[in-house]
Amino acid sequence: MKNKTALLTTLILGISLLTACTKNTPFLETGQGSKAVNEATLHLMEQYPDTVIFSDELYQTKDKVLHIAVRFDPKNMPTRAERENVVQGLLNDIAVRAQQPDWRPLLRDAELKIDMLSFDENDKDTEIPLAVKKKNSDQLEFAK
Repeated sequence: MKNKTALLTTLILGISLLTACTKNTPFLETGQGSKAVNEATLHLMEQYPDTVIFSDELYQTKDKVLHIAVRFDPKNMPTRAERENVVQGLLNDIAVRAQQPDWRPLLRDAELKIDMLSFDENDKDTEIPLAVKKKNSDQLEFAK
């Protein structure tokens, strides 16, 4: 009887451990995910040297929100279509750096906010929405 109890206990502990180890950690909360987003965001300035003069990202683990801010050169402001291409290029670059064919599965469980930073007359940043993606969605919506 002791052997059966010990075997059952070992089996239950093994299943519990296996379940804990196989839980999926959200991409943005992994080392690979944060590195891919950080590198892709920093790469924007190299990729668009005459257009992007600043970019940064912040991921809030609690709310699962990835907020990316981009400042364009006011003397060389891209058109709406060009801004959309910058956003798509950024997301595709994240996927490439994560060695995945598409960004959608990687960012599915996170909310995504991409804003353009613009100075107002008081030299303060104003965030102008460029694109958003809701949590558990694959649909990226561009601001009008």
